[in-house]
Amino acid sequence: MSFEIRGLVEGFYGPFYTSAEREGLLRFLAAHGMNFYLYGPKNDRAHRARWREAYDPQRLAGLARSVTLAHDLDVRFAYALSPVSMSYASPGDLALVRERFRQFYALGVRDFAIFFDDVAARFEHAEDARRYGSFAQDHAAVSNELVAWLRSLDPGCSLAMCPTEYHGTPPFGGYLHELGACLLPGIDVFYTGPQVCSPAISAADVRGFAAAVRRAPILWDNYPVNDLGMQFELHLEPVRGRAADLANAVKGILANPMLQAEASKIPLLTLAAYLANPAGYDPEAAWQAALVEVAGAACAPALRTFARARQLEGTVGELLAALQNGSSKLRHEAAERLASSLGELDDARDTLMTRLENVALRAELLPWLVSLDHWQRAGTMALQTLAAQETGAPHQQLARAAQESVDWAVRPRHSGAEALRPLIAHALSQAASEAPSPLLAEAGEAQGSLPLVPGANGDGSPSPVAGREGKASSPLLQIAPDLYCYHDTCRVYVLRCGREAVLIDFGAGGVLEQLPALGVERVTDVLMTHHHRDQSQG
Repeated sequence: MSFEIRGLVEGFYGPFYTSAEREGLLRFLAAHGMNFYLYGPKNDRAHRARWREAYDPQRLAGLARSVTLAHDLDVRFAYALSPVSMSYASPGDLALVRERFRQFYALGVRDFAIFFDDVAARFEHAEDARRYGSFAQDHAAVSNELVAWLRSLDPGCSLAMCPTEYHGTPPFGGYLHELGACLLPGIDVFYTGPQVCSPAISAADVRGFAAAVRRAPILWDNYPVNDLGMQFELHLEPVRGRAADLANAVKGILANPMLQAEASKIPLLTLAAYLANPAGYDPEAAWQAALVEVAGAACAPALRTFARARQLEGTVGELLAALQNGSSKLRHEAAERLASSLGELDDARDTLMTRLENVALRAELLPWLVSLDHWQRAGTMALQTLAAQETGAPHQQLARAAQESVDWAVRPRHSGAEALRPLIAHALSQAASEAPSPLLAEAGEAQGSLPLVPGANGDGSPSPVAGREGKASSPLLQIAPDLYCYHDTCRVYVLRCGREAVLIDFGAGGVLEQLPALGVERVTDVLMTHHHRDQSQG
């Protein structure tokens, strides 16, 4: 059995694709046996945040070109709307949704989707609560009305919906069971697997979800996406962990790609190989072919080395263990292995920066290649520092060079908007001083500015806090004695009491790297303000 729907969903947070990038991906899908492109980027304001407002003519013209191209390539182009803050009982809001769909229907779109993901699972409008008995009935009623209306325009129209609860394992909650019972049979439902970003998805996982919603779902595969807390990562590895018998359980698979359209083609090519032959899928063979196709045969080995730079962790761990407990011979051997790996990485970086003919791919990789250059230099200097220490040779200058490379590696980009820092600090300070909490009031009197931990620079610029691995990341902002804020996929607050702390929200989990700098050894509780992806994904 084959997958009926095979393609991608442009459904990430962050900068969405240009028309040229989208059209390139449409051609890519058509050339590799895929047949579906779902448009629904979260940061398209007319798709989500300002969904009631019309597209400007230029944006609409660009999307119209994509629709036309998709039709010419025999790829189904679907348009999705994410009507946050919609009143489900409001005829006016429902009319706005229909009008948006009608606009894209006129462009030639026949496949549509409505997204109810990443919204508060509560009634925001009193009329909704009076009319509907539950959130699931809300979503089902809107979806049912829309699909009936679409099919009155053209019986061939389709509608898919993303529920508020779109991942997990059985037993699922009442929302999904009620949604499945209320939705008309022809409406498709999205599922991301056991987790938001699922390392493995089995047919049993899918069948459990399918039983709840009473239909085979479309798998929204959140790989290789790198939005929100993952935006500083590149996901270039092949697709793994997808069961060979998924085609018997799902209607199709749509991969959510990275923010980098060209680099996304590498894992997407491996997805295409899996979709074509799930039982015979070989991730490594598919990946090697993908590297050659996207980077060229000459640069494919360098891209492979770069993509697996994280394998340094094992070599570094061996050296650290040898430095702690090993003989001189073991230390030297471990250091030589690491030096060799660093040399290979540097050669790969140089190849990709100077010889890669895919200019779009080079442009996307460049920030990571520059970072790799700094880290490679720092690692080399660290090895030379250790060698000099062992022989009693001068090493302070080498250590300073290593630190300087690390500083360059973690230095943030400046947009000019840093000029807002004093205003933001003042506003937060005023808010703290006016708060009824004695803790915050004391902080407002004691602090004219908001220091960063472990301390602000004289000009108020950030001082990064080193994590457990010695890397610097987003700074902790002290807003009161023993109260800190960490900027992640959401604001994570740390309330410290001695060596323990309570976290308010969790984000992607990066806050854990910052706690040792505060002397915190144990988190006793995590309090959640919302049950949303941004607050809890870690």
